[in-house]
Amino acid sequence: MDTDTPARNGFDVSCGTDPVDPTYGQASCTLFQIPAGRAVVIESLACNALLLTGNIPGQADLVVGNESVGPFPSGAEVLYPSALNKTGSQNGLDLYQIMSPFRVYASSPSGGAISVGLFYRTTPSSTYGQAFYCAVTGHIVP
Repeated sequence: MDTDTPARNGFDVSCGTDPVDPTYGQASCTLFQIPAGRAVVIESLACNALLLTGNIPGQADLVVGNESVGPFPSGAEVLYPSALNKTGSQNGLDLYQIMSPFRVYASSPSGGAISVGLFYRTTPSSTYGQAFYCAVTGHIVP
């Protein structure tokens, strides 16, 4: 919640993917839906991934379905890479994390809502369900 500017409609959302699939090593989840005809500003990202020792996050993206500002065509789906850093190891697992402030603008057309979510890819494993978890904060533009 944005306590500095109470007129803003703040949000704090999170999701975690299911374990990556055994064939392609990928998974996804939906963080939230941008309401029809509204715009949002995403202001921070905090993520972690627990992997088998030696595996690395091959791809960890914030997916915005309708980018409204920047060099992308209006309405383009944009994948924002999350540069996860290895922060530790224990009991055969490696922990990768990121916590970063940033600013992403996105909007939804008046005819329907647009999803914001996560996409994750790594080497699949049959012994441990590797997944990706993120929390984002921001506000809906009044």
